[in-house]
Amino acid sequence: MKTRIFAMFAAALVSTAPLSAFAEDPPPPVQLASGLLIGGGIQRFTTTDRKAAFYLGGRFDFDVVRKGPKSLGFGPYVELGSVALRSFEAGGGANLTIPVGSPTLQLAAGPHVRWDDAGRHLGLTTTALFGSRSYNYHSKYGFSAGGFLQGRFALDGSAQRDLLLGVQLDFELLALPFLLGLESLKHGTP
Repeated sequence: MKTRIFAMFAAALVSTAPLSAFAEDPPPPVQLASGLLIGGGIQRFTTTDRKAAFYLGGRFDFDVVRKGPKSLGFGPYVELGSVALRSFEAGGGANLTIPVGSPTLQLAAGPHVRWDDAGRHLGLTTTALFGSRSYNYHSKYGFSAGGFLQGRFALDGSAQRDLLLGVQLDFELLALPFLLGLESLKHGTP
């Protein structure tokens, strides 16, 4: 029974990220990346009512025109998260991947909606992510990790002006211990 529960939990985590099972011989035309965002910052940084904030979220992006690790990439992104664990936010927009030697710089911007105690707020999110954004020649999934700086600005007249700084950890990296545990349960330890 414990093995079945563990396997179901691991399968749920794993199904959100790695797509390496869809390997192809020619380079895939679309590269997907996903990651857990963890960070902190300042809410309402342009007012005297500033607050420190914790941010937790998930980000999924696609590069649809990237031809290799040294070429530009462009595509959509989707982000879900919470500021100070008191709101739920959903957004998306355009993502530009710029290779800077081995690491990459990703610039993204798009609209978002925040639901909190004061209601629903429409806003704009801008993000700069610097770190690893691999190009996978054998799968549609590419590894992504690094640091991010994000600004969130209200478009509806509310005082939302958030400045966040944090890290993005790839979901596949987070799923690895569960995959190894599942394999160990199936085949035993060496």
